[in-house]
Amino acid sequence: MPDARALELKRRNSQVGLALGLGAAFCWGCFPSYFRLLSAVSPYELVAQRIGWSVVLLAVLLPLTGKTREFVSIWRTPRTLALLALSAALIAVNWLVFVICVTTGHVVESSLGYFILPLVNVLLGRMILKEKLSRRQAIACAIAGFGVLLFMIAAGRDILLSLLLAGSFGSYGLCRKIVRADAVPGVAVENALLLPAAAAYMWWCATHGTLHFGGALPGLTEALIVGTGVVTVLPLVLYSAAARRLPMATLGIIFYVNPTMQFIMGVLVYGEPMSRLRFAGCIAIWLALAIYTSDRKTAG
Repeated sequence: MPDARALELKRRNSQVGLALGLGAAFCWGCFPSYFRLLSAVSPYELVAQRIGWSVVLLAVLLPLTGKTREFVSIWRTPRTLALLALSAALIAVNWLVFVICVTTGHVVESSLGYFILPLVNVLLGRMILKEKLSRRQAIACAIAGFGVLLFMIAAGRDILLSLLLAGSFGSYGLCRKIVRADAVPGVAVENALLLPAAAAYMWWCATHGTLHFGGALPGLTEALIVGTGVVTVLPLVLYSAAARRLPMATLGIIFYVNPTMQFIMGVLVYGEPMSRLRFAGCIAIWLALAIYTSDRKTAG
């Protein structure tokens, strides 16, 4: 029956989206250990380098994935281009705040930002996309909100960094959900739009003798800088593909994998302070995740 086929297609699409979203979350969860190795590079140059090397990688991926024509057509569609310009600005802000957090010993605050993110996604999905929650999903979100509140109390003034991370990336996810552009060409356009500003900043650094790449840094550091293109593009492509297949609430809730990994890394690896409030908040959030993912509607 056509209805049965449609339901099966929807279920498979949801499963693929879930796998893509979890893949992106895992990649981002490993980011602190990667960017911590680049703490000698200023956050502004590091973001500029990320953009530049992402463009290089995407220039290779576009023809390999057969998306060059779609990439070109986006530039001829004003509405799509405007949305991608907005999403590009949002992701640039997110990258900068994240790098500042990681390189200045605020990995736990970074994790808190991504703990808040799913609630931002639920809020945006409810208010703008009119997505509905089941009773169990609503209970899960309420428990998660309580857990985030505990984190916020423990964080103090540093909560501003967390809120900026959550707000910028939540808004980015909304833009990528509503824009009519596939993952690879969409991310390529975003980075192409950011490239002039990134190139201008790196040129300024080079003329003032502060550009790290190509200077006196060890070869490993330069290799890691080049690698920022891969670690930037891969999870973004996975996330963008997942965003088109999953509701905002579901997309948000699975991303608790990312901040939990960052939180554990910040406390156990980098020795950042761990309070009872933060521990209680972590338990509440994972309980919410278990309740939410056990709901049948989450699986599509």
